Amino acid sequence: MKTAPKLTFANLPKTYEELFYLHMPRPIRSKAAYDNIREVADALAGHKLNADQDDYFALLCHLIETYDKENSPPDLHSA
Repeated sequence: MKTAPKLTFANLPKTYEELFYLHMPRPIRSKAAYDNIREVADALAGHKLNADQDDYFALLCHLIETYDKENSPPDLHSA
């Protein structure tokens, strides 16, 4: 069975359109979708991004943050 190559910054597209076709951002509704978006976001994180990459990365981060807020366990220490 072939596995997909690990995403790295070097092999990611440079334009928003190409990034979109690599992984079309959608609201995250499952752990698998979360893991897929995190893989792309992690490959972009920490690099000098062009404007298209930066916009795409910001969208992925927003989706991740929204999912995390909606799916994190309640804070037992807040009163």
